[in-house]
Amino acid sequence: MQCKTQLSNLVILYIEDDISTRESMYTILIKLFKNVFIAENGEEGFNVCIENKNHIDIIVSDINMPKLSGIGMIKKIREYGLNIPVIFSSAYQESSFLLEAIKLNISDYLVKPYNIRHLLSRIENICNEIRKQHLINRQQKELNQYLELIDKVAIISKTDIEGKITFVNDIFCQVSGFSREEIIGKPHNIMWHPDMPTATFNNLWETISQGEIWKGKIKNRSKDNNSYYVTSTVIPMFDPCETIIGYMGIRFITTQEETEKREFRKKVIDNIKECKEREVKLNNEIKFLKQKSQQIAHIHLIQHALEEEKKKSLKQHSQLLHFEDKLKKEKENFDKLRHDSYNKFIGLNSELKNLFSLKKIFEDKYKESSVNIEVRDAEIVKLKVRIEEQNKTILNLKDVIAFREHQLKYSLK
Repeated sequence: MQCKTQLSNLVILYIEDDISTRESMYTILIKLFKNVFIAENGEEGFNVCIENKNHIDIIVSDINMPKLSGIGMIKKIREYGLNIPVIFSSAYQESSFLLEAIKLNISDYLVKPYNIRHLLSRIENICNEIRKQHLINRQQKELNQYLELIDKVAIISKTDIEGKITFVNDIFCQVSGFSREEIIGKPHNIMWHPDMPTATFNNLWETISQGEIWKGKIKNRSKDNNSYYVTSTVIPMFDPCETIIGYMGIRFITTQEETEKREFRKKVIDNIKECKEREVKLNNEIKFLKQKSQQIAHIHLIQHALEEEKKKSLKQHSQLLHFEDKLKKEKENFDKLRHDSYNKFIGLNSELKNLFSLKKIFEDKYKESSVNIEVRDAEIVKLKVRIEEQNKTILNLKDVIAFREHQLKYSLK
């Protein structure tokens, strides 16, 4: 079960000319692998491999086969540019075949008859090696990416075991003022400032010569004798035999000027951020004041409407007074004519009653209009007070805005 779990993601191409062996192996392999392709000779195996080149993970093949041998098949596969792992199997241990297999980068060689567990174990070992190699390649790729990134932001140099410079990057030349031609082959300590104590230099060489990494702060001097500080990390470099072959130095500038520049940039950014926040706040206040101004304008419209209503009420009152005068005259005429005729008197009396009813209506309307006028006058007084308060607030906010704008211009300068 454990074996199946490890192999269940692999696709295998199994090539065997003996039909009984091929069928029995297929029955076993299909239960263990993700998929199994089979072929009965080298020519068929080559065609199946090319058709499924993006899917096959490993090839298990006999050497002696009709039409095209296993060696011939793998030669064609390699010529096609495919480097799929291969396990050969054969009942014979011919030295010529073994030499050819080595030349073709064959992963393993099994002598028939072999145990299926032995085959699976070999396949697992090969896959583990492939995974390790992929991991190494990925790590190497990541390491190269890190080195490229560091090369763009750090001062980098390499020396041999004697401390003579063998490589410098562009930033090294920019900071030090030396060209590559001037610095390559020179001892690295020519960069050290005379103020640096000898004990620091001795400690550095003692540490890295023992294969350990040294870290510290160093004061250097450029070609024109300007001093600058760097945070330095010196790493020993080894060959495959674990022998030190040189050293790599990675440095970052930490001069006071650079520190002050970074702090100044931070202050500028903070000031800009604060000014933007103030600007947003002032814009919100201005927006609020505009809304208030619109409300005040609406109040003025209401006030104007009330004035118009008041004028209408005064006009109606004037009309009522005029009507009362007219009514009085009609009453006087009626008194003069009451003696003329009783019927005429009754008619005039009826008309008089109607007139009094109309008077009552107008009086009620007058009283109602007077009450409304008083209420509206009170509301107008309140609105005038509120308007005066809003005007004072607007004047104060205008002063605040002018003061803020003055502060903003001053801070930007």
